[in-house]
Amino acid sequence: MAGRVPKDSCAGLGAQRLLQIQTALVYLSAFAWKTVGTDWINGTALFYTTRLVQLQRFPAPALENGLLLRFMTWFVLFTELAVGAMVWFRKFRYRVLLLGVGFHLSIEYAMNIPLFQWVILAGYVTFIDPADLSRHGHGCAALCPRRLANLWK
Repeated sequence: MAGRVPKDSCAGLGAQRLLQIQTALVYLSAFAWKTVGTDWINGTALFYTTRLVQLQRFPAPALENGLLLRFMTWFVLFTELAVGAMVWFRKFRYRVLLLGVGFHLSIEYAMNIPLFQWVILAGYVTFIDPADLSRHGHGCAALCPRRLANLWK
């Protein structure tokens, strides 16, 4: 009995896998649709999206530099492809997830798109190995007050 996996946990793993697939497909489809147009390929797409008054949140003076703007446009494509494809490889998983977190936090800073970044980042949780989460959770618990530390026990 001790080595058997309960049926309820199998259903949870199937749902988790579907969420992982959906998260990866969001990135891969965004990459695919962007490469159809010429603005993303020639590096000018962020020039247009950062100038839309309705989407502006806080100033991003770094995007005034034409060379940096072009690089950032291509970096968006690289990030979407990397997160969508490389997240499936354990060796690269946490690196591309960290890349994605930085990507979405920069969008959250510069653009007024309510909740989008947080919904996408919530999908990242499904890629975290429970053993890693448990190991780091206990490390955080050691730094927390005793009442909070009991949450991880």
